[in-house]
Amino acid sequence: MPAINLPKLRQDCVRLAAEYESPRRFIRQLDELLNYYANRSQRAGQTGKPRPLINSYNVPKPVVRQVLSEMIPLIASHPAAILNLCDALWEEPNYEFRIIAAHLLGQINSQPPEVILKRVVYWSTPLPEDRLLDAIYGPGLVGLLRESPDALLSQISAWLSESEVSLQRSGLLALKSLISSENFENHPLLFHLISPLIRAHPADLRSEMRAIIQEIARRSPVETAYYLRQVLEITQSTDAAWLARQCLPLLPRDSQESLRSVLRNISTGVTP
Repeated sequence: MPAINLPKLRQDCVRLAAEYESPRRFIRQLDELLNYYANRSQRAGQTGKPRPLINSYNVPKPVVRQVLSEMIPLIASHPAAILNLCDALWEEPNYEFRIIAAHLLGQINSQPPEVILKRVVYWSTPLPEDRLLDAIYGPGLVGLLRESPDALLSQISAWLSESEVSLQRSGLLALKSLISSENFENHPLLFHLISPLIRAHPADLRSEMRAIIQEIARRSPVETAYYLRQVLEITQSTDAAWLARQCLPLLPRDSQESLRSVLRNISTGVTP
């Protein structure tokens, strides 16, 4: 892998961006660029993270950042062409191509929101690996969170109402992005949406449920403690008890004690 020469990298990315209207040429040039900076020698585990499950050039992060830096300014004036390019990039079974597609998608105007949501749903089925999911439901939702939060919320509600675990996971991942948005404060609505899953959720969703309840607890600790105590007193749910234990350290001391008094009466049968 050659050292990054920033002036050369910028020039290469400028030439690449000029091909935005031709996905075929863009993909060919992107392949050449990423191949040039590919790290063929790194083995799984050397960076502390597993390698992507699909093909990857394993390029340094600055390379992908520079590609995006040249592409994003084009989006406002050429949204249809960039959307078409996103579709072509995602169809390539390659980690970097799909990461770029997700970041570009999140910068496209989300009116109508269905244009973005359709791709989020399609790209998530079947579920890709976790790092691509993080890109879809993180950078990929930026535009929807900013411009069409109600449409996103409606889609989240639909996902969470499904019986299929993969669709519920999509709803939880999107909900986590919504919760993380500084402008979203409707916590009663959040509790309403996830109430059925707080009471009972499959083991496959435990990680997502923990992340969400901890994020809500950080944003609204007293409200979270009050809600969980109510659920526990009414349902004696072992799943809700497990979630309550996951967010205890994030709660005020008096709220912790209040929850612990309820938890002591519940035998979870769950290994923390």
